[in-house]
Amino acid sequence: MNNRDLSTNDENSSEKKLQIERYLYIYNLLKQKNTVLIGELSRILHVSTNTIRRDLSNLEKQGLLKRTHGGAIFADSYMQSQPYEMRSKEGMTEKEKIGRMAASLIRDGSTVIIDAGTTTKQLALYLKSAGSLTVLTNSLEIAEILSENANIIVILSGGILQVSSQHLVGMPAEQFFNQVHVDQLFTSANAISIEKGMLSSNLHIVPIKQKMIDAAREIILIADSSKFDKTGIGQIAPLTAVHKLITDSGIEPQTASAISALGIEVIIAE
Repeated sequence: MNNRDLSTNDENSSEKKLQIERYLYIYNLLKQKNTVLIGELSRILHVSTNTIRRDLSNLEKQGLLKRTHGGAIFADSYMQSQPYEMRSKEGMTEKEKIGRMAASLIRDGSTVIIDAGTTTKQLALYLKSAGSLTVLTNSLEIAEILSENANIIVILSGGILQVSSQHLVGMPAEQFFNQVHVDQLFTSANAISIEKGMLSSNLHIVPIKQKMIDAAREIILIADSSKFDKTGIGQIAPLTAVHKLITDSGIEPQTASAISALGIEVIIAE
């Protein structure tokens, strides 16, 4: 390696460091203000508007923000601005198939955790006529659905209510799942990556999901195919923590093969 190569490597390393610093600044500013403008960021960070646009595009791909005309909005704020009913209908056919398949894996008399989420909600709907079960959840919506079945004992975690999604989060929820042991966990993730595992764009729910994983003998990840090969800010767990994956036929064959190679049973819901 000559001096020119060393110089190029140093420049690339320096640029990468500056890029990461910009990402952190933009993310922290969004958490505080919920919205940012391209021109404002360009002036504060002393870079061109084109550089800021590239930064925002990269952060959007990671699920951390939503691009708007002339700027961006924090991902959580964007999601909360969408009616929960609208979000829950996205990919509904696939989610219904996945929920039905997941329900078929639950045995009478077992104790399970059903994580909060729109796909796990479909699982709950298919359990409305199930036999004897004990279900632990951090979702008010799932608890309400299952309360219609007298055969199911429903146990809600404590926690802070996220009004937009009807989820319980925070330390009380973490402590609750830290103290239980169950047969199965049915969980989901905002993004799934072969290299980085299960990911979330909401840092508040990461430790809760981790406690759920520790509490269960069998981990079943249920996710539609749109969740794969994406990324998020918080890592929940590596994919090797999962025993079974239930998804739809839209998953890329090479992705399914790579997951199977990790020793995970991949189940396609038809």
